Amino acid sequence: MEASRTESVPRELPVHLEGLGKEYGHFTALKSLDLTVPEGTALGFLGPNGAGKSTTIKIMTNLIRPSRGRAVLFGIEVRQEPTRALARIGAVIETPEFYGYLSPLETLAYVGRLRGMPSNEIERRSEAVLKEVKLTEWADHRIQEFSKGMKQRLAIAQALLHEPELLILDEPTSGLDPRGMAEVRDVIKSLTGEGRTIFMSSHLLGEVQEVCDDVALLNHGELLVHGSVRDLSRGADTSTFQTTFLRPPTSQDLEA
Repeated sequence: MEASRTESVPRELPVHLEGLGKEYGHFTALKSLDLTVPEGTALGFLGPNGAGKSTTIKIMTNLIRPSRGRAVLFGIEVRQEPTRALARIGAVIETPEFYGYLSPLETLAYVGRLRGMPSNEIERRSEAVLKEVKLTEWADHRIQEFSKGMKQRLAIAQALLHEPELLILDEPTSGLDPRGMAEVRDVIKSLTGEGRTIFMSSHLLGEVQEVCDDVALLNHGELLVHGSVRDLSRGADTSTFQTTFLRPPTSQDLEA
């Protein structure tokens, strides 16, 4: 029965969330979420704090189990085959932590060895990802010298080291100063410009509009809107979406 369900999902669809729900005691964090992300799409998973964004990402990365439903990555159900599913993704979840006495190159070499990557591949990929996140000049500096924004960019480099097919970012600019936010957004924009598949949570509408192709609006664990950033911007007043962060909107608000 389970095999036939998995076969119903397109094999190479990066993200397929089906009836995903999560309860913590009497509190419902996620209500039957259905969501797909096609290959080459940057999805902004938008909503206020407590909307269920991080819960969704933790289910997708097998950090917590859903109460019901399933998360399927590239045709592989995460709960049933986590190693296979997660081998194809890179993720930055919450605040990154590093050994301050190491350099970016030393950190990436360590991570690469943990992944079983060959030494020559680690060297090649480390150079490439540090260039992507604009940290080449800092490759041999100690991480303890880095700002929060630089550490966040290094976390993205670390997530990209093994050339994942899907990059998951959980509030990547949270807690950064304006300069750090701009630097991280520039990196994400360059990644989306390369056609990478990205699943990025955020509570900032402007950020999603700046770096993403599609947007999914979540509130109180419920998906309210899912479509392209361009179409949604044309079809509704931006202030409608802004109310999510001041007053949780109803479906009627968004249809108006």
